[in-house]
Amino acid sequence: ADDRPLAPFVVRFCRREDGSATPNSPLLAVAGEDGAVTVVDVGAPAEGFRGFGNASAFPSFEVKRRFRAHDNAVFDTRWCRGSERLVTASGDGTARLFDSETATELGAFSFHRGTVKAVAVRPGSGGDVFATCGRDGAIALWDARVSNRRDGGGITSARGPGPGPAPVAAVARAHEATTTMKTRARANRASSVSSAAFAHDGQVLLSAGAADGLVKLWDVRRLRKETPAAVMADADPFDDRAREDFWNDAAAPKRRLRAFGITSLALAPNGSTRVAASYSDSHIAVFDHNAPSAGPKCHLRAPGLSFQTSFYVKTAFSPCGTHLASGS
Repeated sequence: ADDRPLAPFVVRFCRREDGSATPNSPLLAVAGEDGAVTVVDVGAPAEGFRGFGNASAFPSFEVKRRFRAHDNAVFDTRWCRGSERLVTASGDGTARLFDSETATELGAFSFHRGTVKAVAVRPGSGGDVFATCGRDGAIALWDARVSNRRDGGGITSARGPGPGPAPVAAVARAHEATTTMKTRARANRASSVSSAAFAHDGQVLLSAGAADGLVKLWDVRRLRKETPAAVMADADPFDDRAREDFWNDAAAPKRRLRAFGITSLALAPNGSTRVAASYSDSHIAVFDHNAPSAGPKCHLRAPGLSFQTSFYVKTAFSPCGTHLASGS
């Protein structure tokens, strides 16, 4: 067997629904290519750890539990009901809900035709309502309390009839490609939805296109209409040919060279309406989802970086909402 360590695809701290860290539950969920979820208690470093002042110190933390959630890679996971539950999104095309204490599977949610890229839990729902998005270009809204089955008049899955609940609402082609595609496979890739996030009021769901570079805002109560309430679009603010840099001034003139896909969305905490969209050319645009037509508030990019980045790269706000961290 290959015992080499696997790089995680997702690392998620347990937080309360208001976005602040849970004081009495310093838990971290780590998941990745092997389909397993590891819950780590980061509140107590291993015995003998003397702090980060020692350059050679690398703390190890208590692994509270580890369980196999899927037979395929886990691309996203979210905490529900504080630290009680975890919902996962996988390359096997399903989302699954687990009791985080016992690792008992509480439900399997199958709708997408391919990889489920991301999951978002609706604030104020007690962790029972969540949305998934996938490589097939679909968005699905689930309610774990509803036993609505596909063979009982529910929404039909792209995978066809089968056991398990159906989504309460879905959008089949949320970010459908606008350009002409030569093959169906290329069209499917172009319509992929890479990320999703709920606004803090729980009434608006934001989705990100992996190819069209758009952030779409959906009214959750009217999701069945499959029409976004608004769209936020970025314009590439840097033109190498003009040798002008407008990155720090969102109001400066912009010239679109071509659309870049979005790799992830991050919503600022503490009730903020700021949304950071990380693009595949390694820049970040920060929007205000209360003013979607206003365009980005600012652009961010590390000096000297201008290259295509991976869709495994994610962006996150600090707990105070004043800083952004991003991979490259």
